[in-house]
Amino acid sequence: MLLIVFIVLVDGAIDRVAQEARDETSASVEGLGQQPAPPSLVRPVLRGVLEKTPLTYFSDYWAQLAEAVGPNLVGIGRTQVSGVVVEAGLAVTTVEGAEILEAERARTVLAQEAAGTPAETLVSEERVSYPFARAVDRESGLALIEIEATHEPFTVANVSQMPSGSYIGAVSLENAGRSVIAPGYLVSLQLGSELDPKESDLQTSLLPPPRGVSAVVDLDGALVGVMYSSPDGPRSLTVSSLRRVIDLMAESVPCRAITVSPIADEVLTLLDVDNGLLVASVIEEAFVPEPSVRRGDVLLEWGGEPVTTVDNFIERYDSAGVGDLVRYRVLRGQRRVGGGTVLPDTECRTDRPPTVRLVSLGIILRWFDGASVPTGWIVETIAEGGYADVAGIQEGDVVSAINGVSLDDVNQQSIIERISLDDGPKIVALRRDGQSRLAVMTDR
Repeated sequence: MLLIVFIVLVDGAIDRVAQEARDETSASVEGLGQQPAPPSLVRPVLRGVLEKTPLTYFSDYWAQLAEAVGPNLVGIGRTQVSGVVVEAGLAVTTVEGAEILEAERARTVLAQEAAGTPAETLVSEERVSYPFARAVDRESGLALIEIEATHEPFTVANVSQMPSGSYIGAVSLENAGRSVIAPGYLVSLQLGSELDPKESDLQTSLLPPPRGVSAVVDLDGALVGVMYSSPDGPRSLTVSSLRRVIDLMAESVPCRAITVSPIADEVLTLLDVDNGLLVASVIEEAFVPEPSVRRGDVLLEWGGEPVTTVDNFIERYDSAGVGDLVRYRVLRGQRRVGGGTVLPDTECRTDRPPTVRLVSLGIILRWFDGASVPTGWIVETIAEGGYADVAGIQEGDVVSAINGVSLDDVNQQSIIERISLDDGPKIVALRRDGQSRLAVMTDR
């Protein structure tokens, strides 16, 4: 057998040498005249068989697939955290994406407060195009984001027909908003299984994206599942499991940091008001800063409009986004008191670190005390164009002193607020990337 293979190889080599010799002889016989070039061969682009040979056409095919499913992804926030469009007007991303939206909303509200712009104007203008978090599940690490309905949702793959070893790709968005894809293959599926927040029912050869959620797609661009980094590590879910998580988030009743109760008509008459609701409870710790509305107040207006029923208040409370500045008016004793509050998230978290809002300077400071961040008063929010922004102060800076007063204690909110009200420039000592810096905030 080996002898036969050797003879065939030798014979092929002899034929090739003989052909080259004939070509050279033909060229010398024709002379030195310029010969016409043979017609160019145009290779057809065989798009129809690409799915059968994905490795042969690797870079071309996968690049086309990433571009084709790009409209089914959405970038959350300015940094474009990757999100997957699951239905018209709804996308899923990580909790980080929801927190980025909240931070961006806080910057906008802070700038609006500093400029004295009516809060209601800002809310009505921003809600049209600004994505906002509908629900957050910190245990699973996912967030449900309401987006513009113009984004196209994925078609769903029939995973019951996908054998182990099938080619798949994980598509996500870069910071610039461009869709990128990582090719891989399917390892296994666990269809119909009930999962806890730490389990995965989609096993692949791929890794989750650095930020946000990536869409796991088949060779036709249909959605097989999603992949992301959960609080407990990498997690991959089939579409059916993802929908169960989304349904649970949608069914969960959002926390409202202010609850109200109806007031009998005869009581309203005695109070000499046409309408109003009793403020039954206020979770003050969920607000930053704490609101001036108190338990026992009679709520007369919310968002600049009279409140008439409990359902009316709930509808208007829920229609405002997290971080929105809402104006209200209450009856306290014989006095009518007006104020405004920044709405907390739908979880009513009371474990937030202490915060100081210096609206006139366009800056919000928050106290941090942990291993992941430096201990101290950290700049959480900067209003674009405010005095702090103009002075070069950045989010993430650690404020160590203002006008020579050292800031190294969590119980210094009143001191910081008093210093911010002093006339004249504010000399701020900062720490950034391990280096000390000096900034001067002035209104001149």
